[in-house]
Formats: sequence, structure tokens, C-alpha cells
Amino acid sequence: MGKQAMGIYATNFAKRFDTGGHVMHYPQKPLVTTKVAKALKGDDLPAGTQAIVAIMCFGGYNQEDSLLFNKSAVERGMFRSSTYRTYSQSNSSTRQAAASEFKKEETYGDVTESLDDDGLALPNTKIKKGSAIFCNVTKGKNHPHIVKNKKSCGVVDKTILFQNSSGGQTAKTRIREQRIPEVGDKFSSRHGQKGTIGMMYSQENLPFTAEGIVPDLIVNPHAIPSRMTIGHVFETVASKLAALTGQRIDATAFSHEPVSAICDALRKAGYHEDGKEVMFCPFTGKQLKGRIFIGPTFYQRLKHMVEDKCHARANGKIVGLTRQPVHGRAAGGGLRFGEMERDCGLASGASAVLNERMCTSSDIYKAKLCGKCGILGTVITDNCGELYCTACSGRDIKKTTMTYASKLLFQELTSMGVNPQLVTRKK
Repeated sequence: MGKQAMGIYATNFAKRFDTGGHVMHYPQKPLVTTKVAKALKGDDLPAGTQAIVAIMCFGGYNQEDSLLFNKSAVERGMFRSSTYRTYSQSNSSTRQAAASEFKKEETYGDVTESLDDDGLALPNTKIKKGSAIFCNVTKGKNHPHIVKNKKSCGVVDKTILFQNSSGGQTAKTRIREQRIPEVGDKFSSRHGQKGTIGMMYSQENLPFTAEGIVPDLIVNPHAIPSRMTIGHVFETVASKLAALTGQRIDATAFSHEPVSAICDALRKAGYHEDGKEVMFCPFTGKQLKGRIFIGPTFYQRLKHMVEDKCHARANGKIVGLTRQPVHGRAAGGGLRFGEMERDCGLASGASAVLNERMCTSSDIYKAKLCGKCGILGTVITDNCGELYCTACSGRDIKKTTMTYASKLLFQELTSMGVNPQLVTRKK
């Protein structure tokens, strides 16, 4: 997970124009580390934060690998980050016949309101989704080339303009967006215990210890035994001792202090040696049955966020050949109703739903068909304006509804010498 974790990936990130970048605002050094982590400069550029983690069930929103988050801690800045995106646009040299230049076109109104007179976005201005980032005007052409902000709203962080190798100009604009953790965002400990936020509760609605400590994060206990991530549990106990003594603990595999020694030190510090504590219900104030395993654990925020993946559509672009919706979030495509979804429809016997999803909402097509020979695509209009079949000269023309993909298949079979004939019947 470390490769996907956010931190400060380079000390000069503010001057770089990377295609994409994620920077966490308040990274912290881990209380428990290893020799390898130190060698990889994990202390100099950490990619995570020290959260108070409780391993327990609380309500039903942390089933499987879901996490419960302390909303108040998030509002105080925990796991907050910035996402950077860079857009680039080049124009041709003035020596060429169809030379172009960056210039604002007033006729496009709201789209280009984010641009300055030079056709570039002004730094430190808010930019909406669909607003222009560049406006490139080519001499002799009526319509300028406008690059729009396809992603979510943000702030123009920086814009640069420089001469490129072909003698023209290249402009680069970096857009900054603040990301606050929300339901669905992904997090992980350093032991591969990854999970997404299932629910966020305010501090007053979370359980607390006798000292008044409220967890920042609650992990489901069922995530531990089958995966045997003992390192996760050991880190929590060691981090608890490190927080109490003020000394960082080296937990390098096969060369760290015995677990028994750490547990003894924890007991001498006035805590239970197994890391468990008595906790109280936030609603009744009564003591919870059973002691809860709680302590600081180094958690990472990963780059997989709901903001980048949330996708839905009603209608939109279609593929020219098949007339079915395009695929992919970036293209504004439809959601695939695949083989397994089809199987669910068949199993439930919901034929109307199947027909709607796979035909009406996808690529419905009304075809004219000869009722005599049943060949598709042979019906034309004669001089009198009447329909007739060129294959058998029949005039019994029927209209049928099918998917365009089916119509395409029949035509492709015909081109191969296979002649499919459709039989129509009255409803």
C-alpha cells in the first residue's frame, strides 16, 4: 500500500508540473519504525499519520473491511490532502501557415470567464467543472480550440508559458483541489489492513476510555485473525508504549525487543499489558462488555478516492458502429450491464427489466422487415412511396423492435453468405 499512500512525495512539489500528485497536509513520523523504513527516508518524508485506532464492532457500518471514522478529528485536519492535476496545451509556430496563439474569445461567455486576455487561466482563481483552461485561436478558423476542466472544481494553482522545441508556445496549468476524507475513501495500515470509510461519527457519538480518549478510527476485529497480520497488533502495543515513554521503538523483524518485554514495560507504565482498555458507551455512559484493544497505529491515506471514481449517467454519447453507450468514466460512458447482471435478471424472471436495460435504455432500433421472406435490410420505398422488399418483391412489410447490435449482426452474417430469416408474429 505504501506506493499508493499520500505524503510529501518531493520537497519541490510546489514547483513541479506533474500530471497528477497527491500531498497530505499534516504527515507525521511513525512512533514505531524499522531499519528499512529509515533507510528509505520514511522519517524524512513520511506518508501517513499516527491515529488512535480501536479494534472493535460498533454499529453495523464497519462490516468486512469498512472503517468508522471520527468526524471531529477529520474536521480538525486529520488525513486532509491536496490533489494536483496538470493540463498542457501547445500552439504552432508563427512561421507556419496555420499559426495559432493563446487568446481569449469573448463570444464563448461563461466557458471562458476563467481566462485572462492572453487565453490562459489566472492563478489563485476558482475554476468550475466545464470551464476553460486554455483558449487557442488558429488564424483563418472560426472556432478556437478550448481545453476545458473535465474533472471536479478546484483552484488554479500555477500557470506557465514557455517556448517549445518546434518554435511555438506551450502552456501548462496546474489545478489544486482540497480533499477532505469522506465515506468511501481508502486507508491502510502498514500491514496491508486496507479499508474504506463506512461511516463517520461525531466525537460525542463514539466510545471513550476512562481517560477520555476517543478513537480516530475503528477497525473490525474480523479483519485480523484470518489474515494473521500480527504486525498490526504488535505495532499498536509498541506505539502505545512509545507514546507513554517518549521514545520511538524499532520493530525490525527478527531483531526487535521481545514482545514480552514491551508488554512488561506497558504494565509498569500503568496500562494493561495486552493493550486492551475498558471503554464506555457514548449513549448510556455504561461500561462496554469486554475490554477493547486500542492504541496509536500509523495509518496511510491512499490515492483511491470516491471523488475520482464516483460515476453515473442517464443518457449520453454512443459508439457509432454499435449505437451502444460508450464505456469509461472519462468519456461519460454508461455502466455495463454484463453477463452476470443478465444472469440475475434471468434468475429472477424479470423479463421487462432485462428488456429495458439491454434494449430500450441501450440501443433500441425499429427495423422494417418483409413478412414473406424475413430478410432484414431489403425493404425500400418505390416510386409511389410504398414499401416493398427487393429480395422477394413482397409488400407485406412488418415493423419490429430489436437492438441495433442484433441488426448489425444479421447484416454481418449476410455479408458472409449466411442468410438469416426472421419470422414475425402478431402479439
